[in-house]
Amino acid sequence: MAQKPTIEQFQELFKKIDKSVVTRDSFQEFLDRSVVLGLERIMREALNSAKEIASQITISYRRSEALAAIAAAYAQVQDFERAREIASQIPDGYERSKAFADIAAQSHDTQDFDRAKEIASQIIDEYQRSTALAAIAAQSHDTQDFDRAKEIASQITISYRRSEAFAAIAAAYAQVQDFERAREIASQIIDGYQRSKAFAAIAAAYAQVQDFDRAKEIASHITIDSLRSEALAAIAAAYAQVQDFERAREIASQIPDGYRRSEAFAAIAAAYAQVQDFERAREIASQITDKYPRSTAFAAIAAQSYNPQDFDRAKEIASHITIDSLRSEAFAAIAAAYAQVQDFERAREIASQIIDGYQRSKAFADIAKHISYHLLARAAAKAGKAKG
Repeated sequence: MAQKPTIEQFQELFKKIDKSVVTRDSFQEFLDRSVVLGLERIMREALNSAKEIASQITISYRRSEALAAIAAAYAQVQDFERAREIASQIPDGYERSKAFADIAAQSHDTQDFDRAKEIASQIIDEYQRSTALAAIAAQSHDTQDFDRAKEIASQITISYRRSEAFAAIAAAYAQVQDFERAREIASQIIDGYQRSKAFAAIAAAYAQVQDFDRAKEIASHITIDSLRSEALAAIAAAYAQVQDFERAREIASQIPDGYRRSEAFAAIAAAYAQVQDFERAREIASQITDKYPRSTAFAAIAAQSYNPQDFDRAKEIASHITIDSLRSEAFAAIAAAYAQVQDFERAREIASQIIDGYQRSKAFADIAKHISYHLLARAAAKAGKAKG
């Protein structure tokens, strides 16, 4: 998590801007700090000052970069009139187009689609115009305004970007279970990769609603291995969730991409653990070749073993986790489980072995919490006896 900026850091950056060190990155950092600190008035004053500084920069591309940064900053505080005014003064065509694309993006974030479209239409550079329109289309389908999304996507002139936008729209239709429109749009996508990506999303959505026959049928037509692997992994995981382990394992074994196959078997191992079939869960997890999915599988198995009778099993399973962060997380949970049943000695012993500082602190915090509960309960019991 980013550390909250201090007033001193803010002032230091303000000085940099006064010294004409005006770049897109410095203004983004400046804006972020201003917002966090709530210094909108100071920020606006600084932007006015920055405009004066930028106008004095004699090197064209440097002035363009500075003005683009200022325009983007105005757009982020939703002062679109000034943002457009500044952007129109940028001498470099590419930077000017990029600035207008940034403004259009901020406009669609506020769901002012008409303004966003108007701004995007003024962008000269074809790539930047297509990028802006793709972003507006994405925001439209995120709000389930599919007609607007399709209309905007159809205006994108760069073929790959248009295909990318329609793939996202097809996936969004699939997420709301409008499979007919999703398939119709996906089938019209020109770019092979994006068409396969759309069908992979549709197959996964079918699997989520347990329509496995359609999911498998669509996945079988995906020609790009990585995307077919993604679809099959989603289907295998969905089978595992409904405890159809035989079909889950069968589908997982057909996945061409090794890492995706490992992820699918990790999901199956976790599902076995959820129904307390630890023997099969461990058998599958131990066969996974990729380090991270194997660790996630063992972490999921360990998580299901937290009960007063099975802490030893949980510890033994957690010891197979080779990713430090996941092993630390597992041991923190085991320590908390020991503390919950008031076995504070074992809880502290395990917590002290945790490598990750955050998880170690979390474990000791959990132990302290349970010790305090225990002491309060004991004090209350004593008080009750004394009254008796």
